[in-house]
Amino acid sequence: MAIKLFRNRKKESLSAERYETARMQFETILARYHKEYPITRNPTVLSIINSISSTVSTLGLDLYQRTKAGNYKVYTHPASMLMENPNTEDSPTQFLYRMTAQYLSTGNVYIYNQGNVSSRILDSTHMRVNRNPNPPFNKIFEYDGSFIPESSIIHIYNPQYYDGTIGHSPIEYNHEVIQSLNDLLLYI
Repeated sequence: MAIKLFRNRKKESLSAERYETARMQFETILARYHKEYPITRNPTVLSIINSISSTVSTLGLDLYQRTKAGNYKVYTHPASMLMENPNTEDSPTQFLYRMTAQYLSTGNVYIYNQGNVSSRILDSTHMRVNRNPNPPFNKIFEYDGSFIPESSIIHIYNPQYYDGTIGHSPIEYNHEVIQSLNDLLLYI
């Protein structure tokens, strides 16, 4: 019965003034929500990040070399050795989990390579990245006030909205898409 009443409901159009009032109220409520609960602190979003990170970390990551005879797994490449034994604190599964979770949350993963000994994932909220204004225009990495040479950092970034220095979170990108869709639905 309720569905039938909803279908038979007379469509009403919003005046520009009424639409603007509704939009301002919606943005006020939304701004308060985001200030108190950033999108990556939302339990649903955390559950999604956890599910994706758990799945990716259990898949493993192997490196293959392609030749005319076929593909074969490479064990001696630095990237392969990094994934096999990242550091003394993390197993390969934990390392991949942390990489994936940070990538989804912030759109950036910074791996500090300490020679052939170990690699560490740096918290991307403490990292500042700038471009050198002079040639060769390389990146300048600053972590908690300490400068780190570009050769010691592996920067994995989300190419959506990549501005040359940092990537942006896929979660935030999808949130913006949904927010735009909600804004469009107000016109219907």
